[in-house]
Amino acid sequence: VNGDWQVKNQKLIPYQELATSLLRQFEEYQLLHVKREFSPIAD
Repeated sequence: VNGDWQVKNQKLIPYQELATSLLRQFEEYQLLHVKREFSPIAD
């Protein structure tokens, strides 16, 4: 998360801020995008 994206839904901003804060605690991390069709939890 390098700041090159925006949160469009205002309700999600606190979660984005929390995630960014937590990720700063790690030297390295990897984020993966899971398409909705492969994630039944997203539905």
